[in-house]
Amino acid sequence: MRNERNSSKKDDAAQDGAKQEDDVTVTLYHISVVAEMVETHPQTLRMYERMGLIAPQRTANNIRLYSDDDVERVRRIQHLTQDLGVNLAGVEVVFKLLEEIDHLIEERSAREAAREAAIQGRMLPARSTFGEK
Repeated sequence: MRNERNSSKKDDAAQDGAKQEDDVTVTLYHISVVAEMVETHPQTLRMYERMGLIAPQRTANNIRLYSDDDVERVRRIQHLTQDLGVNLAGVEVVFKLLEEIDHLIEERSAREAAREAAIQGRMLPARSTFGEK
């Protein structure tokens, strides 16, 4: 019975952690499941959290729940540290720079959309008066 309970805990990680958000199911995993998925120790995941590199959700009982995005972020941390030789302080800098780049891209897209809307707004009255006589 104990084995069934343990295996159901792992199975429940995805089941209990599945949340509906605007008709989209989000799967959440317990720390032990994520540690197995990315082949690392749970303590390593806790260290990444302490450093602010990941931020898993928490249950009311303070249990960490990791989303697929969190798992992907851990994999990016592993790629930077293991494959590229970046230390964790460097990973933090890389992530901050990537966030800043994303922010700048969003700002630029918003400015371009506003400029396009302004151009279209100027052109619309010209079209409506062009057809009138």
